[in-house]
Amino acid sequence: PTINLGGNLVQTGGTLARSGGGLTTVNFNKSSGTQTITQSAGTITGTITWNVGTGASTNTVQLLSNFAIAGGTFNCLASATCDFQTYVLSGSGTFSASTGSTLITANTAGINSSGATGSVQTTTRTFTNTGVNYTFNGGSAQSAGTAIGAAASIANLTVNNSSGVTLSSNVQSLTGTLTLTSGNLSLSTFDLNLGSAATISGASASKYVVTGSTGQLKKAALTTAFTFPVGNSAYNPIILTNTGTSDTYGVIVSDGAIPNATVSSAAVNRRWIVTEGTAGGGNIAVTGQYNTGETGGTFTTGSQVYVGLYVPTTWTTTTTTVSGSNPFTAAGSGFTQSLPTSGTT
Repeated sequence: PTINLGGNLVQTGGTLARSGGGLTTVNFNKSSGTQTITQSAGTITGTITWNVGTGASTNTVQLLSNFAIAGGTFNCLASATCDFQTYVLSGSGTFSASTGSTLITANTAGINSSGATGSVQTTTRTFTNTGVNYTFNGGSAQSAGTAIGAAASIANLTVNNSSGVTLSSNVQSLTGTLTLTSGNLSLSTFDLNLGSAATISGASASKYVVTGSTGQLKKAALTTAFTFPVGNSAYNPIILTNTGTSDTYGVIVSDGAIPNATVSSAAVNRRWIVTEGTAGGGNIAVTGQYNTGETGGTFTTGSQVYVGLYVPTTWTTTTTTVSGSNPFTAAGSGFTQSLPTSGTT
């Protein structure tokens, strides 16, 4: 038999079991809105399939407690949302996220493809379907977990945590929108790869992509202007415009004095490390942004200002003027040199 559930599931004791030809499937099939699961006591046994949504419904199933299933499968279907909050889905069964589903977590360890941490701790987990949406909305700092990097691509990624979220794996390709609602997304040593049509929404001085280590923010098929909303201790975005051969460009911003500068005290103490997927063919224009207090002691906008590209061991510079007033911007163009495909420039 199948239970089609339009309300909430509450287990306060006893055993919910499949025995012989008994209960086989529980469908959370409210057409829209939120359904909840609470398991304060009791157990679940036998192979039961749990379906969140119908594949067309836009309902949300939200955990109000930890929830342990047995040997069945818990499916988050297309268009539906599984909101784990800070709780854990566990048990000897399988969890599967379908293309078009949305996973929300406030767990500090995020969502992992294996191991005993994070929102999903079932024995078997499937996060390899493309086009899953992820939202991180914790009340304290979160690791994203490894599930986000398991698929060849994800759809949308939302950061809504004022304490910030840190990647735990490379994101192979984000094809939709990175939405920065609250807090920073820190890359750590991992790359966030944006697909050719991907966009970024909501970036500002209080919510941006932190590139404090070796992880790069990358954009595929760059042929027009694109803003990389990066920073470390402060927000220092850069706009890259490529009028040359379409390519993938990666960016890290680094704080501090400029290595190999002719006079480091006369420079802005920010540098943008840029790589390209295939060396050569680009024609790059840049607009970098800096803030008050980020310049060397002898830097002044009253003198001639330059934007420079350093590809070991040569500087290429172009004259510019500084615009704005905290933040400030400076632009340069005509950079056609081959860039490294990894490492630094």
